[in-house]
Amino acid sequence: MKVLFTHELFPPDVRGGGEMCAFQAAQALVARGVEVHVLTTGDPRVTERAGIPTQRLPISRYRMNLATADIARAAAGADVIQTFNYHACLPSLRAGRQLNKPVICIVLGLFGPLWREMKPFPAGWAWQAWERFQLRAGFDCLVFISEYSRREAKGMIGESQRTLALHPGIEAGRFRPAEAKEDVVLFNGKFDLRKGVFEVIEVAKALPEVRFRMYGFGPEEANLRRVAPPNVEVRTYIEADRRLDLTDSSGLPHLLARARICLLPSKAETFGFALIQAMAAGCAIISSIPLEFAGRRVGAEDTPAMIEAVRQLWQDRVASLDAGRRNVELSRQYTWDRFAAGLVELYEQLLREKRQRQ
Repeated sequence: MKVLFTHELFPPDVRGGGEMCAFQAAQALVARGVEVHVLTTGDPRVTERAGIPTQRLPISRYRMNLATADIARAAAGADVIQTFNYHACLPSLRAGRQLNKPVICIVLGLFGPLWREMKPFPAGWAWQAWERFQLRAGFDCLVFISEYSRREAKGMIGESQRTLALHPGIEAGRFRPAEAKEDVVLFNGKFDLRKGVFEVIEVAKALPEVRFRMYGFGPEEANLRRVAPPNVEVRTYIEADRRLDLTDSSGLPHLLARARICLLPSKAETFGFALIQAMAAGCAIISSIPLEFAGRRVGAEDTPAMIEAVRQLWQDRVASLDAGRRNVELSRQYTWDRFAAGLVELYEQLLREKRQRQ
């Protein structure tokens, strides 16, 4: 089977977890014997990543919305087009319809009304409408990376659209707990409002005896450094973590392995890669993300509940370590091979249906 991946960015060009999902999904499909080629943007001289052939268009990621002809040429020999929202999905759908090939869209972002908080008027309203338009565009299947994001999308797309929920995985062997846990509360992720970074700051201010570490990158980094109290250490991702160098364990894997507690008060997630990475590393979790974990569940903006949850787990070291061990067990259900197996089954089903229609 031959599959064309289309995404606005692909490693080593990275802006967030979406690129990691596309890269890991491609690798997992290759491991199952699928021939994967990638069409993305970037430096045309970069023609492969980890053995996966890539064609990079020398345009901005936004201009990929206009790349229908390029996608159609790249997809001519493919059986299936696998795309991702936001900037590659609509031209991929148009190319797929021209070529009579199935087009599947993996929904990496789903923010709905939160767009109006993330971006000023009228941009936030426009992004919300565009997201809804993409989901209703008529893909052969929308694949959501969590069951809860699929449920949230139902109000936008109705019952007639074909959907599937597949959980992504954890990079095999990269995240594991250290033998000794350090007394620190870790936040890992993008430094932006959606991730609840300033709620973390408020929790730290209320608990000056607790040591916090914030590890990430993003538009709010300078503001975080400006307002962080003395008990908060703000660190920028090392280059290996920014570029998704999965062979390097000196940055994120090391910090998660040592952390006893992980605080992730995100306001919107389609899945929660940072959460399952922290689970695999044996952290007790305090989070608003609606996945199963051991620790304390809090509301996304419920700062008093976060303060109390951190206080309880900080003071009860035994409970936090027990939660971390339970999270290691829970994390084992998230594998990229299982994700790829679900995609292959979907591709085969769509191709069978296509043959039956011909």
